[in-house]
Amino acid sequence: MTSDEEPPRIVPFDTGTPSAARIYDAYLGGRDHFPVDQEFAERVMREIPTARPAALANRACLGRMVRWLADQGIEQFIDLGAGLPMRAVQAPGATTVAQHGPTADRRKPPSPGARS
Repeated sequence: MTSDEEPPRIVPFDTGTPSAARIYDAYLGGRDHFPVDQEFAERVMREIPTARPAALANRACLGRMVRWLADQGIEQFIDLGAGLPMRAVQAPGATTVAQHGPTADRRKPPSPGARS
């Protein structure tokens, strides 16, 4: 940074406004959301009772797609989601599915020093 440039502006983290990613986390039963996100999710679910089942179905669909792609030999996945990382037990994401799927053995690189 040169002397005539302004330093980057730091934007405060807003926990008082619902966030789509944190609301999705609430739908999935996660723990990475704030009361405002949970309240918003509950308000939506009163109006749209299928909101939580739809989020769960969406996550399950992702798991099925990644498993199928991994079984076809796809070895690398780029997760371009805007959501929060989820605990694998609660909602496995692409990385977890690909690393622990039925064909995970052939996708793992050999450990250092392993004989071929």
